[in-house]
Amino acid sequence: MNTRKPDLGSSRSSVFGASRSGSAHPHRVAAGDSIEELSRQIAHLYQAGNLDAAEALCNRVLKRQPRHFESLHALGAIHSKRGQFEDAERLIGTALTINDRSPLAWNGYGSALRGLKRFDEALESYRRAIALDPAFAQAFYNLAGVMNDLGRPEEALAGYDRAIALNPNYGRAHYNRGGVLRALSRFEEALASYDRVIALTPGDAHAFFSRGGVFRTQGRLAETLETPPIGVLGQAEVKM
Repeated sequence: MNTRKPDLGSSRSSVFGASRSGSAHPHRVAAGDSIEELSRQIAHLYQAGNLDAAEALCNRVLKRQPRHFESLHALGAIHSKRGQFEDAERLIGTALTINDRSPLAWNGYGSALRGLKRFDEALESYRRAIALDPAFAQAFYNLAGVMNDLGRPEEALAGYDRAIALNPNYGRAHYNRGGVLRALSRFEEALASYDRVIALTPGDAHAFFSRGGVFRTQGRLAETLETPPIGVLGQAEVKM
């Protein structure tokens, strides 16, 4: 079953900022850019996908202040994006020793642990994120993904449903919910989930192909051939 990667929180207004990081506070230095300004630049570069430049700024901050929470967290998230989960676990774990009240950091830590296949610890990290922020849709989404990894589909569905209740336009959650329902042979519900993804992003190739797979399973071959307008398919993919 196709599923999408853990959601590290990049759709939030601040990926690593103090808005959801508990007791974190801005820090300034006498010379050069303030650490607060560098932290804003790191978040912007990360969201733009410029991981190399974001990493360079993280290292610049950490050279000045080795236990700077936001930069350790950001650097860990960068390593996680690259699939370097051991480094990500170490860096975000260090950040959490500085500030353990950040739901974003617990979410990122859970994703690093999931990448290391330490699933029980990942579940605990996502639960810590949710305890700190009960409206954290991405943490419910990621918790559901681990439940799916562990072969616990009903609990995975509950997590995706909660993520969608918090964010009805959460395309990734609708897509992965469809995958779980498809595996459970709940085909009409799976189709409804894929249709929701397509309504959100009409060019989402993953949703069209997955929907076509359900139609093939049901023997609805004519509907399997349905495609979006030429030139649209694959141009967009829901990334909420």
